Amino acid sequence: MNICPSKEKNRGVDYDEDTNIFYAQFLEALNKINGVSLSPEESLKIINELKIKLDNDDLGKAFFSLLKDGINGLRLVDFSDITNNSYVVVTVLMRMAMTISGLILPS
Repeated sequence: MNICPSKEKNRGVDYDEDTNIFYAQFLEALNKINGVSLSPEESLKIINELKIKLDNDDLGKAFFSLLKDGINGLRLVDFSDITNNSYVVVTVLMRMAMTISGLILPS
C-alpha cells in the first residue's frame, strides 16, 4: 500500500522526509492501536498536524506530550498493551540526491 503524496511518490519515497514517518506503517499502526479504519488521506492529515505541533524548539516537550496524550483523540502509543505497538529501528535514511552538471549534491 503506497499512500505517499504525489510529489514524494514520483521520487519513490515512502516516508515523510520532514518527520521520517513511514506512511504505510503509520497508517497500519494508528488503525491497530485505536481500533479504527482511517483512510490514507486521514493519516496524511495527522502527519501534517504532527509537523505543525512539533515545529518549535521546546527540547522535545511537544513530542513527549503527543506520545503520552495522542492527537485528535487518537493514541500514537498503546501503553496498556505494548504488543499493539510496532518497533522499527532505522540506522540511516538515505536522502535523494540531485545531479547538477555531473556533481552530486545532497538534497
